[in-house]
Amino acid sequence: MSTPKKPNSYLAKAIVAITLVAGVYYVIQHLRTAKKERIIQTALTNLRDSLYTFSYDYFQYDDSQGNAVLRDVTITPDTSLLSKVPAKQRPSALVEAHIGTITMKGVRLGEANGERQIIGDSIIISCPQVKLLGVKSFDKSILIEQEAHTLYKELFNKFGLLKLKYAQIDSFSLYSQSMATGNPNFRIINAHISLEDVLIDDESQKDTTRIFFCKEAAFKVDSFVGFNNNREELTLQNIRFTGRDKSVEIERVLLNYFKGGKDTGNLFLDASALEIIGVNTNEVIQRKNLRVDSILCKAIKVFELPKEKVFTSGKIKIEQDETDEDTVTGFRNAYSVQLAHLGLPAVTFVPLEKSSLEIGTVSLIINGVNSDKVGDMEKNPLRNIEEVDLSIRSMKIKPRNQFYNYGFKDLNVNSVKRKLTIARVHILPVLSEKAFADSFMYQKDRFDVRAKDISIEGIGVEELFENKLIADKMTAGSVQAGISRDPDKPLEQISRVGNYPSQMLLDLDIPVNVREIVLPSCDVSYTERRSRRRRTGTVRFVNTSLHATNITNIEELIRRDSKLQVNYSSKIQNSVPIEGEFVFDLKSEDGKFTASGTMGAFDARSLNSISVPLALIRLKTGYVDKMNFNFKGDDLHAEGNFLMAYRNMKLEVLRQKENDEVAKRRGLVSLLANMLILDSNPIDGNLRKVNVQHNRNIHKSFFNLLWKTIFAGIKKTLER
Repeated sequence: MSTPKKPNSYLAKAIVAITLVAGVYYVIQHLRTAKKERIIQTALTNLRDSLYTFSYDYFQYDDSQGNAVLRDVTITPDTSLLSKVPAKQRPSALVEAHIGTITMKGVRLGEANGERQIIGDSIIISCPQVKLLGVKSFDKSILIEQEAHTLYKELFNKFGLLKLKYAQIDSFSLYSQSMATGNPNFRIINAHISLEDVLIDDESQKDTTRIFFCKEAAFKVDSFVGFNNNREELTLQNIRFTGRDKSVEIERVLLNYFKGGKDTGNLFLDASALEIIGVNTNEVIQRKNLRVDSILCKAIKVFELPKEKVFTSGKIKIEQDETDEDTVTGFRNAYSVQLAHLGLPAVTFVPLEKSSLEIGTVSLIINGVNSDKVGDMEKNPLRNIEEVDLSIRSMKIKPRNQFYNYGFKDLNVNSVKRKLTIARVHILPVLSEKAFADSFMYQKDRFDVRAKDISIEGIGVEELFENKLIADKMTAGSVQAGISRDPDKPLEQISRVGNYPSQMLLDLDIPVNVREIVLPSCDVSYTERRSRRRRTGTVRFVNTSLHATNITNIEELIRRDSKLQVNYSSKIQNSVPIEGEFVFDLKSEDGKFTASGTMGAFDARSLNSISVPLALIRLKTGYVDKMNFNFKGDDLHAEGNFLMAYRNMKLEVLRQKENDEVAKRRGLVSLLANMLILDSNPIDGNLRKVNVQHNRNIHKSFFNLLWKTIFAGIKKTLER
């Protein structure tokens, strides 16, 4: 919902209308009683002690019909007298006006209870040019209608009652500025206003059926412009309001975003056919409550801002014009907001010319806005909204000069359901495996990730928009992940200490607390593609299930429970069953963890697709009955118990010539290798268990440490 930052537009229009009407009838009263120009001038001279004086160039009055015409009427405030008025009694604004023509019909002047009265049919005011000078900031204590009535009494203290059937103001323009700084507040261009059943007296303020002393009001405005530090910030074009329908229609809304006081700004929003339904004008004027039933807009364009202007850290930062701070802050602290429904079914995102961001149609629905202050809405909008439903058809991020593209499909978040869903997510490499590897001097992992049917339940939507991830449960229907690297390239000699999964979670810039993550169907592959030796080996984890709990980096929650636990089950190469768990200590400063796993029975030859390309070893025979491990470790090592029960293990050691894809058997080496290993465990009924320890290569990952420790256990078990 876009709310003009200068709320005095309604106040300005009504004050000006009342001022002009009252001024005209003040002149008529003296014309009727004296009918002489010099007496009129004397009457106007009596206003010298007031803040306002009047003048005009032409006057014609028909006493029998009560009709009159005035031209070139001027209302001028005497600002020098303002200092004589106590600060608490000063008006919020002064009015300076020039009116082209005033036409009155059916005016009757009378007197009752010692007060003069003006009663008539209609008045038409043409081409009024009005300047509104803001005297003091707008706050909660200001009673708008009371101040308008006080202004009327100040200007025309000899009149008690003003009553008209109809008033019309044509080609009305208004310019508002701060009296202290001279900075513009807002501008209204070419407005047409009609008022029905106008009544001003001492009791009219108590009549809640009237707004600004009239029963019905309507207006059309060609343009409204709100300023920010002398810059056009908000523009509304072709505005129509009808009191009977309680609706406002705006043909077009333009909003510019400014980063700072000297920034020239960028177009941020362009909306068409905006409709505001159920405007409660009584609440707006008398209680300073922006109460609206619904806001609808069929077409909105949101423009991408340059990088230096993007809202940082997920928080919208609004930089105010320091010279206008009192006025803006006063409005935001004076007005409350109540909105039943906001519907934006088709928001279009317009990227910059060379943008990396592409967003499909966005739909936004907001229900139940209720805030005591507009300022609170800007600071914490979701805390004052019952329901937010945001849908994004698609989102693609293609960063320039980077190696991955990111994509999302059918994203929806709902604050009542506390749920975020995404139909599809992908992280896709731009280059092929070879081209990717050739782009680096060192070994580099290349990722290809695709996921479907992501759901985050119990999500804190308010925290999400504040760049926090707080949720009960995260699930994905399926995940496919591929990792590849070229081991023929040298390792980059930088330390990987601190990159365990738990440590990377703790290092995130955003607060995270997800009670559990459930991934029931994952397929993960790791490929080593040797560029020089033209060998490729892939380890596949098929039908993998992952269940993680206590995923958090929030210190207070870690003090209560510091264990991040991950349970898993999978099939290696779609044939070797494995299950186990990892437990990471979130309080540990040196990456403490435990890892355990159990493999079921399998034919050892099913591992040849891994052992041949990666280790140049072919398993000729062998059957593994079971394998399990139980390790503990930290940043620098892992150690623990390992058991592998197997039968009839025979292997061949292979060799490969340079650039030869065919691996050949090394007969003598194979013979010696089989002589050095135990072909079975247990032997003679004795099951061999081993303790293993492996020091981490600090240039490699957590999973490399785990695999190397398992391999050390296999080697130690096989050795005689």
